[in-house]
Amino acid sequence: MFTLSIAGINKTALLKAHSLRIKKAAEGRNECGFTLISPYATYNPAIGAEVVAVLDGLIVFGGVIKERRIQRLNKNGIIYSSIQVSCQGYNHIPKRRTVQYRPDNVSAGHAVRYMLQNVLADEGITEGVIEDGIVLFGYDAELKSVRDILDDLAESCSFKWYIDDEKKLFFLKSDTVADALYQIIENGGNFTDFSEVEVTDTLEGYRNKQFVRAGDRIIVKQNDTEISARAAVEGGTGVYGEVEENSNVQERSDAENLADELLFRYGSHIPATLSFKTNTPGIDAGQRLYVE
Repeated sequence: MFTLSIAGINKTALLKAHSLRIKKAAEGRNECGFTLISPYATYNPAIGAEVVAVLDGLIVFGGVIKERRIQRLNKNGIIYSSIQVSCQGYNHIPKRRTVQYRPDNVSAGHAVRYMLQNVLADEGITEGVIEDGIVLFGYDAELKSVRDILDDLAESCSFKWYIDDEKKLFFLKSDTVADALYQIIENGGNFTDFSEVEVTDTLEGYRNKQFVRAGDRIIVKQNDTEISARAAVEGGTGVYGEVEENSNVQERSDAENLADELLFRYGSHIPATLSFKTNTPGIDAGQRLYVE
């Protein structure tokens, strides 16, 4: 059973057949679009209204209306409205909230919890998984948007942050992300509800030698296996060096962990992205998906 609620009111009956589209993207950048059909001038969903789509008890999208387009149509003398609605996930909420805060000698995760409890909780956001990350010393978060701070702290820790469809805030390393319920295996796999599969390989962001400059400290880590593989393909040294400068990182152990995580994320193989369509709920952006 499927239900579409707008501003807490069930509007499933107005949903045009086959018009619903939900796009799941990494780090909570989810989008949803659909068309509503109603008698003319009888209903007009508000910009910013909350939209929740539920399939068989599972929330498949949660967010707010960011754009609407209303058409006045006439069919056989009957005037009605066609309302095209575009929605975005909850990740936009931290962008419109600011904070006055100077965390000192506390973890990045502690700072995230402070912003959650003192700012984002008022927007209905609750805690998902929030990990500690680096130690902050004299961090300046005065009069900055919560989203900018989350972006900065996530980059400093080599973490990811997002707000899921249930309005839960996550701030964590990539290797602790949950596995998807299904695997995509082209030959012989049990899960077959996928189509329009597209894979893109790119050198964008790739590195096999990572430098981290944290104050006067420089940390260097490299993946010798990847360097050899690139040399075999391209000739020369095969080295792809990348420098990360971050003044938030002050402890040596934090700098080493950052170098290791960046090298693991971007230097274990040539980065690839995969997209596909499915009608099966339970596969969500941010999950780890096994593909063969």
